[in-house]
Amino acid sequence: MGQLISVIIPTLNEEKMLPHLLKDLSKQTSRDLEIIVVDANSEDNTVKNAEKFKKELPLKIITSKRRNLAYQRNLGAKKAKGDFLVFIDADCRVPTGFIKNIFFEIRKTKPLVIFPSFSINTSKVIDKTLFSFTNLGLQTSLKFKMPFASGACLIFEKHFFEFLGGFKVVNKQDKEILFPEDMELTQRVFKSGVTPYFSKKIKFKFSMRRFEREGYLKVLMDYLLISLNTLLGIGDIKIKYKMGGDFYKNLRKNEREKLIKNIKVFVEKINKKIKEKVKI
Repeated sequence: MGQLISVIIPTLNEEKMLPHLLKDLSKQTSRDLEIIVVDANSEDNTVKNAEKFKKELPLKIITSKRRNLAYQRNLGAKKAKGDFLVFIDADCRVPTGFIKNIFFEIRKTKPLVIFPSFSINTSKVIDKTLFSFTNLGLQTSLKFKMPFASGACLIFEKHFFEFLGGFKVVNKQDKEILFPEDMELTQRVFKSGVTPYFSKKIKFKFSMRRFEREGYLKVLMDYLLISLNTLLGIGDIKIKYKMGGDFYKNLRKNEREKLIKNIKVFVEKINKKIKEKVKI
């Protein structure tokens, strides 16, 4: 029997975006896959729309008792039968050769963790430039063993994922999750002595809806704060965001005052950390 890929998709009110991803998966040139949608009791037609693909895909729909991204991903992993686990967000898109290219890289490099390449479905120069730097940043982080990653699409060998203990579920609130759960897991990957493999061949399309919802400045600042937090090891800075497609229905202006406050708090913590290091 050949290898199997398990694609795990956590959802909450994703009736509009999920069908696009499932349609992409139904067009894959390699069919050695299973799809696991882990839904957190969506209040819209997410589950109903997913069920329409059961004739086209080996699709399983699981209900999660918690609305928590890390929890839902772990739940999907427990139910998965595949040799490799693909964690992908419901608002992402994939090309027809996505699964085929995963198998190609598995045979070629025998990785335990794969970081796919980012691509975007837009002609905006700012977006193309942003994600060119993102891909470069990911490659650089691996070279220098710095724990950076994006949970939008991550690929793990199943036994290794289980060995790591999965994603860390640290927030018990119903509607908010901690932003850097992907980076925290990546830190444990490096600590175990494993370096993830960055694949230029495996690509996925990243959704820009969060940038459009909250504004480029705020989202980029969130990423910067988390990155610096990871590097400096401050440990108690947390960026939260709402999970669920309903959060993106209406665009709003940047929360400028809140952003400035977060920056000030972070700068104060950096100064304190530096003083501790140099014993001022």
